[in-house]
Amino acid sequence: MRNHTKTNQKGVRVWERSDGRRQLYLDIYKNGKRHYEYLESFLDPERSKLDKLNNEAKIAAAATIRAERLKQLEKGDTYYIENAGEKLLKDWFEEYEKGMKNKSVGAQKDTKSAFAVALKYAESRKMKGKEGTPKLADVDKDFILGYVDYLRDTYRKLNGKPLSESTVAQYFQYLGFAMKKAYQRGYIKENPYSRLEREDKPKDRHAKREYLEIDEVQRLIDSQCGNDHVKRAFLFSCFCGLRLSDIRNLTWGGLKTDGDSNNAIDIQKTGKRIYLTLSPDALHYLPERGEATDTDTVFNLPTVGCIEEDIAVWRRRAGISKHVTFHTARHTFATMMLTLGADIYTTSKLLGHANIQTTQIYAEIIDSKKREAVNLVSGLFTHNQERRAE
Repeated sequence: MRNHTKTNQKGVRVWERSDGRRQLYLDIYKNGKRHYEYLESFLDPERSKLDKLNNEAKIAAAATIRAERLKQLEKGDTYYIENAGEKLLKDWFEEYEKGMKNKSVGAQKDTKSAFAVALKYAESRKMKGKEGTPKLADVDKDFILGYVDYLRDTYRKLNGKPLSESTVAQYFQYLGFAMKKAYQRGYIKENPYSRLEREDKPKDRHAKREYLEIDEVQRLIDSQCGNDHVKRAFLFSCFCGLRLSDIRNLTWGGLKTDGDSNNAIDIQKTGKRIYLTLSPDALHYLPERGEATDTDTVFNLPTVGCIEEDIAVWRRRAGISKHVTFHTARHTFATMMLTLGADIYTTSKLLGHANIQTTQIYAEIIDSKKREAVNLVSGLFTHNQERRAE
């Protein structure tokens, strides 16, 4: 092999293939023995800033996989776990679910539902392992493509209705999360999702990310909400982008404020501690601490159902007709940042997104708003039929 080049991540390198594609691989040296692992991850030609950021994200993901491999070697495990892929699919799903204890109840429930459907599909294919049940290794590209067709055309809910395209995309994504984690732990030698083409992946073309305009946020500020902590938490999210689960679990000890208003907050989705600079607007909606200890939560919030009921009454008082949920505040923060000129990379970091492509959805919303603004002048003027000569 030739044309091997280093990257800015230790132990992650690039192989310039004969077909011109740039493939990532891991170079691991341990106890006098060298290990190579070629990943199904390819760098894109860097024609734009977004291409460069996407490549950096792929290299960072490769570094994470390399760290997992080193942990295996430290424990004395073989490079790939012996009989990789022989783990039963059901067992792996149960193991994965146990690792979601820090996730929101909603995320745990949705993941469990997605796995139940995936197992039902696997059984329908009669792919039997030694113990008569589907194995983790059975999930290959053909399995995934068939699974998507099954979700769209065959599976029905208890009421007999098919799944929405939004749910199809969600279930596809949850299985992808599980397969990626299985690959990182060495349970399978390849992530089958890496073999999918872009057109193979279902997308929720109908899902709408509802957000509030700046004037609508002001109307909420000026209107009364039945629960002061719900109002404060919602507006706090509008100005910092935190999810409800993160805000609910935020303690006074986890909110470390210095003279520059730098606050360290744990983002549960990534499991990493990130440092947010809270604006004066966000800080304004923090309740009074009083005699609260470091372990006390900042916001005293009711159940999700009660929160949504309070928000529904509140937005009607404010004269807002949109369907507003607590998560609308996070969408509002993202679109507001991009509208006011923040770059997509910074916005992605503030939202705690692991993949900048997730943030790109908000950029597309902003682009759509710009096109709508330009088109507002259409039909307002009468032009001469003759065009000026070029």
